[in-house]
Amino acid sequence: MSPARRFSPHPMLLEPFLSARPWGGRRLETDLGKRLPGPGPFGEAWELSDLSHGRSGIGNGPHAGELFGEAVHRWPGPMCGVETARRPFPLLVKYIDAHEDLSIQVHPADAQAARLGERGKAECWYILDCPPGATLLLDLEPSATAERLLEAIRDGNVPDLIQRAPIQPGSFVNVPAGTVHAVRGGTLFCEVQQASDLTYRLWDWGREPRRELHVEAALAVARFGRVPGRGPHDPWVRETAELRGLVPLLAHEHFEVQLVALGGGERLEPGLRSDPHGLAASVVAGEGRWEGAAEGTDAGAEPLRRGQTWFLPAALGEVGVQAGPAGIRMLLSRTGELGRA
Repeated sequence: MSPARRFSPHPMLLEPFLSARPWGGRRLETDLGKRLPGPGPFGEAWELSDLSHGRSGIGNGPHAGELFGEAVHRWPGPMCGVETARRPFPLLVKYIDAHEDLSIQVHPADAQAARLGERGKAECWYILDCPPGATLLLDLEPSATAERLLEAIRDGNVPDLIQRAPIQPGSFVNVPAGTVHAVRGGTLFCEVQQASDLTYRLWDWGREPRRELHVEAALAVARFGRVPGRGPHDPWVRETAELRGLVPLLAHEHFEVQLVALGGGERLEPGLRSDPHGLAASVVAGEGRWEGAAEGTDAGAEPLRRGQTWFLPAALGEVGVQAGPAGIRMLLSRTGELGRA
């Protein structure tokens, strides 16, 4: 019997790699139910990750204990609908606790990252929580130039050259590669991104101990003089609090993102389709349960709750979602890069 025939398609509850960060806190544990492995500040839970320095696992069913990436590459067909899967898996999903301000930073696009043998890093965020009146630093002012930015780095006033974007719980933020940005302290969010860890820091708020800056590399990939727009390659914020049902949020060549937003006791009709390449489902609010695809596994008994991320393999087909009394909101993400060279 071939390994593919031993595969058991079921909703897979993912076990994250937990990353300590100097700007992190404890909300991954207190708010999202993660078991942090130490007392220090933790900033990131890599929910779906196949990167070599931070791999997530499968926590339930017949494949419990396997690494997510190993399952993908052992069973590429039933897991993600391809004969051979790229390595690492091209999607990365995180929960991030920005207890303190994150550095002002920028990520390269594919063409720039390819010189280093890496992928670029386009990303997007769903805001779970933030202080009242919170803002993000999102994109350089239209008048900013490389010369002015260098001067601002020397003078310590880099934030003055970056636009502010108001956010609230439920805000969805598109952050294409080349966008200079920073998340402010007190923000808890879910991030969907290309599977890359390339980050170039421009400024770090005078944080001690000091971390390396990457000014030359950042200036080489930052986008200056961007014309404002609302396309998939423009930075923008969209409010989702009033959305209901299954709603597209973002689609481009790297990944697509949708939102499931159900009120108390509602069902998603029709259910979610996991094909052609598998689907990640991150519970960003509320609770519920899967329906119709839990035979022979413990997925039906495992409640959907805030802070989880599940992977629905391509072979699963359709699965139902039943909201709990308080409703449920899930961020759905699917890679667009499988099978690409």
